[in-house]
Amino acid sequence: MPLKRTGSADISIQDDRVILVPVTVNGHHATMELNTAVVQTTISSRYAKALGLDKDHNFEVWSAGGEKSSAWATTPDSMFIGSQSFRKPVFAVVSDSRPPDEGLAPDIGQIGMDLLYIEDFELDFANNKLNFYSTDHCSRTTIRARTSTEGLTATCRSPWSSRVRKCSRPSRPRSPSQGSAPT
Repeated sequence: MPLKRTGSADISIQDDRVILVPVTVNGHHATMELNTAVVQTTISSRYAKALGLDKDHNFEVWSAGGEKSSAWATTPDSMFIGSQSFRKPVFAVVSDSRPPDEGLAPDIGQIGMDLLYIEDFELDFANNKLNFYSTDHCSRTTIRARTSTEGLTATCRSPWSSRVRKCSRPSRPRSPSQGSAPT
């Protein structure tokens, strides 16, 4: 089944390293940092009340450096990244003693892989876009792509299995010295 775009968001790059995306949480417009190194999406505690977020439960968080802190979980009624809707995402609300930014779209936290894993996504830096795609093009699998001078090779790997199968592969002649194509 071909890829079907389900939503998109304009992105901006801050300080040549931070990806900012527009979000809407419970009807409130804001900005969040997109961080593929973060496992759990986080919201600053200074915005939780203004966004209408209620405490679900408490938990402890450890940083990569071993520092322990407290946080609480919340589930907003609605969440959009650009035009892409997410049903019942869970946010970790982390302590932040700074006063809220009064801007039109304050930076309220970080989008982590827990949200991005739900949909297939593409970061299109040439067009400053974050694009979302339906996941039904390669049933229950993760697409891993590799580019080369010969074109794009994509393999599908199920997160529940180490078995790999080809989703698509460019046809190209191989010389005997190259051996077989990687799987």
